[in-house]
Amino acid sequence: MLPGIDSYASDSSYTSEPAPSTAGHPTADTESSEPSPPPMPLPPHNQRFPDPESAINAINELAQPAGYAVIKGRSKKTKSGMVKKVVLFCDRHGEYKPALSDTSRKRKTTSYASGCKFQATLRRQLLDTDTNANTNAWILTVENREHNGHEPSDASTHQVHRKREMTQQMDAIRSQLDLQIPTRHIMTATQARKPDSCLIERDIHNLRAKLNRDFLQGRTPIQALLMELPTDGKWLFRYTLDPEQHVTVLFAMYQKSLEMLKHNPWVISMDCTYKTNRYNMPLLDIVGFTCTGASIYLGWAFIVNEQEETYKIVMVYLLEMYEHLHENDRSFPSAPSTILTDKEPALINAVHAIFPSTKTIICIWHINMNLMKKALPLLRKAIAEARDNGLIEWDGFSLPSNDHRLTKEGIG
Repeated sequence: MLPGIDSYASDSSYTSEPAPSTAGHPTADTESSEPSPPPMPLPPHNQRFPDPESAINAINELAQPAGYAVIKGRSKKTKSGMVKKVVLFCDRHGEYKPALSDTSRKRKTTSYASGCKFQATLRRQLLDTDTNANTNAWILTVENREHNGHEPSDASTHQVHRKREMTQQMDAIRSQLDLQIPTRHIMTATQARKPDSCLIERDIHNLRAKLNRDFLQGRTPIQALLMELPTDGKWLFRYTLDPEQHVTVLFAMYQKSLEMLKHNPWVISMDCTYKTNRYNMPLLDIVGFTCTGASIYLGWAFIVNEQEETYKIVMVYLLEMYEHLHENDRSFPSAPSTILTDKEPALINAVHAIFPSTKTIICIWHINMNLMKKALPLLRKAIAEARDNGLIEWDGFSLPSNDHRLTKEGIG
């Protein structure tokens, strides 16, 4: 806190303009008049600042607890181009003048502008009037210290205060964004770290968007994706572009996964998961199995759709991996013996087209899921009809509920 903040009230160096006319409005003597908002604290009159930014930060540090904020307005330069005066306004000054009509605007916007008349000026003082020493300092004078048209409000409603705090919290929040932590969790951590934080979720969203723009550096997302793929040899990537240069297939396999495939090439499982993402590209997981029945994650592929031609591209990339291992070791099979899939006909047809000698088997998990989905409703209906017709005399017969559990042995 700056020293002498109470001295502004009795100091005469702060000048104020005459109060605006109250014609047509209730006077202070009437019972209907409302009390004026408390004045905004100001730094002591003899406070000197090295630059306008330091002055604005010092003023806002005092203004924030009182519910106000000031912003930098217009400035005036000398003939040589040196700034000699900077005018400060309340952040509620001016009137909102939308550039677009409500009908043509896509996003709803709001404004806190209320025509507040608060005004202060920072003037550069090159020489100290007492010592004639070169100071090059900035002195604050206030033309109108009264705020009108608005009441003091919480710091979260002032973008100036949120911006100042974001600068202070930048490192901590950015590290959380790098870890892809959701915004609501970042807000919780920020409030735990600083209980009086004035940040809102929109500030986190805006920072996330800015970091994404900085990462793209003018590139399209596809260009950034292909340029940022690791090139250290630990990953094997293959991708396919359509005529519009859109990625239709992105296939990836870790080098260590390729080594595990070398020792366990016989049985592979494929299934699409996470079908909802920003680009609506399903994720095809490729999983292998060891001789002990343990699963090993071999690779994945983002695909533009679940059509046979798209699956064929993935199968061709997988075939390349098998051929690479087969060339280095002739005892290695050139294709998997069995591929487990769901009941997706396009995937099964693609496997038969690229791996004609490979057998396809529907995964038991998918069989059990289809059984519970299709058969149970029919059985429930048949049992209910049998009970109504007196064909079933006992009440102890029941079927699994919808919240069943599936195990390797079947329905559990």
